[in-house]
Amino acid sequence: MKLEKKAILFYIATIAYAAYIFYLSSRESLKGSGVEVTGFDKANHFMEYSILGFLLFFSVYLTPFAGAFIRRWLDEEWGEYALIAWVLGSLYGVSDEIHQHFVPGRTFDVFDMTADSLGTLAGIAGALIILFIYTHHLAPSFTRVPTDRKGEKLTLALSEKADEGEIGVKTAPGLADEGEMEVKD
Repeated sequence: MKLEKKAILFYIATIAYAAYIFYLSSRESLKGSGVEVTGFDKANHFMEYSILGFLLFFSVYLTPFAGAFIRRWLDEEWGEYALIAWVLGSLYGVSDEIHQHFVPGRTFDVFDMTADSLGTLAGIAGALIILFIYTHHLAPSFTRVPTDRKGEKLTLALSEKADEGEIGVKTAPGLADEGEMEVKD
């Protein structure tokens, strides 16, 4: 399994950003850190987790083995990648609040967890909008190669009822390049 450079960059950015959130949560006070907390605590949680949600979505979307796992249990749709990224971001928000419970001067707050989860969702929505614009308007060849639940590439095959407009799908393990589709008679 070969990872693309952009996938590795998203992994690094996601892990680094999650570490930054952990660092901020470890501090007794955020005064002097450049982050203003007073009166805007929930907005800060929302913004920091929207960035995390954006990074998580692309990290999950660009992970080849995550795609195979998702295809085994779900249909391959952007929504499933978004769901996994949202669950991961929300669980990280829960762990962040549990962590803050043990930091002097910080507290566990259910409303912070809500802001974290909604922020993650907003970041994923932004990622989906960007991905939609990119795939439908800027680079149509960016879309994934269709695969079956085993991860094998698919080809289009006309059925015997082709005159009625039916198209069947068959696997083609020997399909040469990504993005190519074979039409069989």
